[in-house]
Amino acid sequence: MIRNSIKPIAIIGGGISGLTAGVALAKQGIDSIVFERDEALNKNGSGTTISKNALDLLERLDVLDQLQKESFKTDKIIIKSGKDKITELSPNILYTTRQKITEILAESYIKLGGQILYGHNFKFFNEDKKELVFENESKYLVSHVLACDGINSKLREKYFTKNEKAIFSGFNAWRGVTKEMKMDSAEMHYGPNAHLVTYPINKSLDRCFIGIIKSKNNLDESWMQKGSANEVLNDFESFDDSVFPILKNSTDLYKWGIYIRPPLKKLFVENITLLGDAAHPMVPFLGQGGCMAIEDAYTFGMLLKTLNNDFARTQLIYNKIRIKRVNSIQKLSMRIATINHLSNPVLVGSRNMIMKYSKIPQLAQRKLHDHKAHEAIYKNLN
Repeated sequence: MIRNSIKPIAIIGGGISGLTAGVALAKQGIDSIVFERDEALNKNGSGTTISKNALDLLERLDVLDQLQKESFKTDKIIIKSGKDKITELSPNILYTTRQKITEILAESYIKLGGQILYGHNFKFFNEDKKELVFENESKYLVSHVLACDGINSKLREKYFTKNEKAIFSGFNAWRGVTKEMKMDSAEMHYGPNAHLVTYPINKSLDRCFIGIIKSKNNLDESWMQKGSANEVLNDFESFDDSVFPILKNSTDLYKWGIYIRPPLKKLFVENITLLGDAAHPMVPFLGQGGCMAIEDAYTFGMLLKTLNNDFARTQLIYNKIRIKRVNSIQKLSMRIATINHLSNPVLVGSRNMIMKYSKIPQLAQRKLHDHKAHEAIYKNLN
């Protein structure tokens, strides 16, 4: 249980990074409050993947067992180009939804004595008083602020990159879920200027798809813009017709634009630390956005406890541990975007041959997923 301190740590944002941070701090007996701008836990969002680097941390936080019960794990992902199977990978990945992760993290946080205050939209932070002010005019004295408020972070814009707006990445995305296709494998389909991933998200084998297309016409960043079956079929008309059933049968089709921000050199200023998409929003081609948020949150929580609540030292070491990793994955994600969306037949053929006959994909995946954030903490403390 939490041991109350004089002033709690304020966590701005109740998404994956904010709630993981809350759990990590609560497990160490450090008091915090999650301030969420919405009036309730966000039930929206797409399917998502959690790889071994983040699964290990969720296990240390005692939330993995519950997440596994309500998610799906498969030992293979089949990669196709047109009608042809290129290769098959065997990653240690849990397939689930963002809603499920945040729901389970929130339940764990509350059980540990944490507090989530909804309807609190950040307005202002008085750095001298360490006082937070929200749009509803409520005020709180805090010991530190963790900015976990996503790609459109008000804290990042005000204290890190003034007047910098999110940049359209050149990609739009679709998502949907169907109960009609009961398959226990994950699949990735390459097409010209587009790719599509499908996988089961629970034990009932409800299946989601995430489709991403290269486009000059940017959509809004919101995940809640509805689309139609005709629109999504038109966007993926060049694909092999084996993918059409999941597009036709998916309910609640949504589309959105994928946005990014330039990498930062420093993830903190005095009294404020950035985590997750507020720190390093990235295109989703490596499936690491949520995983990086979990690594960030776990790292900060463990460092703060180990360093006896010394925020200044915690920030310095947190930045040293995280900045190179998150910036490199941000950059690599954009590079993978190019590989996934090739349209030149010669380049497509070369990509497919490399993936089929070399070990490069397996080795790259292993290097990414075998990162041990827990060990990195203690390595940098010694």
